[in-house]
Amino acid sequence: MPFNFSSSYLNEAEPENMGGFDSVAYLCPSRNIKTWPKLAKNPSTDKEMSSYTGVFECATGEGFVQLYSTPGKTGYSAESQGETDGKSFLIKGTLFYPALTEEAIALARKINNAHGVIIMTDGDNNRYAVGTRGRPTRFSASANAGNNAPDPKGVTIEFECDSHLPGTRYDGPIPLVGGDEIPAIE
Repeated sequence: MPFNFSSSYLNEAEPENMGGFDSVAYLCPSRNIKTWPKLAKNPSTDKEMSSYTGVFECATGEGFVQLYSTPGKTGYSAESQGETDGKSFLIKGTLFYPALTEEAIALARKINNAHGVIIMTDGDNNRYAVGTRGRPTRFSASANAGNNAPDPKGVTIEFECDSHLPGTRYDGPIPLVGGDEIPAIE
């Protein structure tokens, strides 16, 4: 893919660069997504090269579920994978839902082995979507009751996805189960 570099990649402005994600993530199984956004076929700008075009549309009555995750236990990383001339990224991440209620145990059962997409928002209000129609995010879950009174108990959701990008920006709306919607980023 031919591309042009930006004129410079200097970091002289000393921007704020706080890591981590907000405590709410959005998950949707592939089977509930009617239309997926896409990557630009011939990107001419950095934004086009790193962002989805289009929006997620879900089947009638379906949508993304909002999932609270304990601050500091929410995140992902992308590492280069593959042999020379065959490189891509492997994105791996975790979320921690702090409960072992019936709802939490059912969540673990529902998400274990599921595949779809997860959207996370960072402290600068940038959204990152992990998963595409052809390469959905794969989810797994585990539960821990803790060993001592101060140990957190809850469900850990792990996810991973093969991707061309170390993170795909998504500014569109997020349709929620029940018909509500998280608005697009202006």
